[in-house]
Amino acid sequence: MTTESMTEEFQPPLTSIALPIAGSFVFTGAIVSLFCKPPLAPSLSWHQLIGLVLLYFSVTMLAHAIAIWVICKLFREHIKLAIKSFVYGTWIAVACLPLLALLSRERSFWVAMVLPLIAANTVIVLRRYNSEVDDRSRSFLGTKEKPALFHNQEVSPTSEILIPAALTSVAFQIGVAAIFAKRDWMAGILFAGCSVFPVWSFPRGTCSRAGGKKTFSSMQSFVVSLFVLFMMGVALTPFARSGRFSGGLKSLLQLRQTEALPVKAASHSGSAFTAVILLPPPKPHHKIVLPVPTSDQQLISLHAKPVEILFDGPYWYYKQPDNQPKSDAKVVHGDPLKANIRSNDWSPLLMEAHQVLLEPIKMNCCSAIRVDLVNADDRPGAISIQILLKNKTFNESSAVSLGSKVLPSSKISSIPFNRSPVDESLNYPLPSIYRDKQFNQITVLVKPARERALAGARVAIKKFVLIP
Repeated sequence: MTTESMTEEFQPPLTSIALPIAGSFVFTGAIVSLFCKPPLAPSLSWHQLIGLVLLYFSVTMLAHAIAIWVICKLFREHIKLAIKSFVYGTWIAVACLPLLALLSRERSFWVAMVLPLIAANTVIVLRRYNSEVDDRSRSFLGTKEKPALFHNQEVSPTSEILIPAALTSVAFQIGVAAIFAKRDWMAGILFAGCSVFPVWSFPRGTCSRAGGKKTFSSMQSFVVSLFVLFMMGVALTPFARSGRFSGGLKSLLQLRQTEALPVKAASHSGSAFTAVILLPPPKPHHKIVLPVPTSDQQLISLHAKPVEILFDGPYWYYKQPDNQPKSDAKVVHGDPLKANIRSNDWSPLLMEAHQVLLEPIKMNCCSAIRVDLVNADDRPGAISIQILLKNKTFNESSAVSLGSKVLPSSKISSIPFNRSPVDESLNYPLPSIYRDKQFNQITVLVKPARERALAGARVAIKKFVLIP
């Protein structure tokens, strides 16, 4: 056999296995992120919980097998591996992906611990196949080392040890700081990087020559699979109907989402609601004293003061073709900054805030209306705020729109995860052509971008200010 053929037979191991492993991560990760989701509400029986865990686990295994098979078939001239054994041997690298998907959607602190586990398992797989191919190559070429009384071991340069160790130490310290800053994904990525060098450099254990590595691989895959199944069950337990353990596990997992309320379209059926009406904590009403209208603008600026109207109305969440919640809408008390209200399909969710006034107000009372609100949403995508002034004694066509404005805090391209709530104010001038009209209701339309309209925006209205 020529040197060229031997090179093809024993190609560099990382070249032959990195591509299918990377492809499996991309494909399996995409399938898992779309498929593995926690329920929208605590509605699972224990049998359903176990079935859901097994279903998510099976979907992950199937996606991994398909990805490896397709890539090995497409690149069969360059990747010469036994597909069945390779699927099994690389399983531990992607086994934790469904657990990561669940914890990520639940916004759990433990995401930071799962990412380094995935990285460590991937390094173990790469190292195992690297050593196996090296051993086969040496055996085939007749360069297998013989036992000797004295053995000169090559010592790595100091820089090859100190530099990775220093980088690992720095990354670990930054990761700890990221945890305290509640940047779970950043911390997990840093911890994952920290795990690469120690795992790759760990001394190889002694295995029997007859199937020792295979036995170790089988046992490791079995243990990792059991661990993932158990932890997925733990991650889904807060969504079980029985609340005996749910409260404690929510605290243990540090879930940062409130109970989800699904909103369905009017023509759909199921356990979801056609709409959700969220009632904030009540606030005391006070009489609105408006400045006396006058044509002298200087006199207005000297004596008139802005009039504040504290918001205490409901928030509506519904879908088209409805234009308001129906009689079967779910009424709940809560905070819109913490509420988790979602569409149960691919239809966008509409959100409105309604403030009813005790007495009608003429539009010549002020030159503009300012809206003070809080944006606690950390998802990417612009959020537009439109103001409508209505008079409930007339039909819907009498509503006057003051236009839409985008929240500046929502236009940031990269919003930090778990960003602190942002206080913002938007000014809406009153057109002079409507000065003779009056209104007794202020409606705020919260319109998120299409790509993020499947969930209600975490925006709360604080107050309206009538500017003279």
